[in-house]
Amino acid sequence: MAAPGSELPPGSFDTRVPTVIGVIAFTLAVATITVCLRIYTRKCIINRIGIDDYFAILALVSLTCPSNATHPPLTLNEYS
Repeated sequence: MAAPGSELPPGSFDTRVPTVIGVIAFTLAVATITVCLRIYTRKCIINRIGIDDYFAILALVSLTCPSNATHPPLTLNEYS
């Protein structure tokens, strides 16, 4: 049983999904920029791409293409 006064009005819901989506988008953007700058530096300035760079690309791709089996979609409420 909920504490008195803690109930939400009908039709509204308390969720953190927008915050989670914002944090995920920000983290993904920072990771993408970091890997792109790393590859640019290694290819254009140092003229050598190593196996660690390929692993960085692989990690970024695996981060941006998650499976729905391991990461269910985020919904705003239970009825979406």
